Amino acid sequence: MKSLRRRPITDRIRLVTLRTCAVALLVSGFVKLGVDCYFIYAARLRDLAAIARASPAAQYVDFQSFDKDYHESWDIESATHPQTLIAYGLDGHMLGAAHGAPARVHSPVKLGYKNTKYLTRIAFMPTRNGGYWSDQGYEWYGGV
Repeated sequence: MKSLRRRPITDRIRLVTLRTCAVALLVSGFVKLGVDCYFIYAARLRDLAAIARASPAAQYVDFQSFDKDYHESWDIESATHPQTLIAYGLDGHMLGAAHGAPARVHSPVKLGYKNTKYLTRIAFMPTRNGGYWSDQGYEWYGGV
């Protein structure tokens, strides 16, 4: 086990490169269809949880941002879904502030408000807590 700890984290985790495309339909007196494709560089949260040795008692995950009091919590099944990623790069560069640097949650299993930007901490918890948006009346689960 000691040899694992000496290896850099990038040797212990499978990094992901994801090509994704977004389709936009703009209406302003006329209709225009646009497609924008980009590459996201990320790590699967389930791999990070294994490296961090998250407690088996953890049933929830809280994603915390450097924005004061901003966080969103998820159920462990959604958080460890194979498509739930912690993104750190975009199109060959580290994320910038406009895209949620230093890291952000990226997952198709949750609605946008659950995908925390400016991610600074991930906490694995045995009990559910709220979130910035759910505390204001949005649905806590926020799944698609």
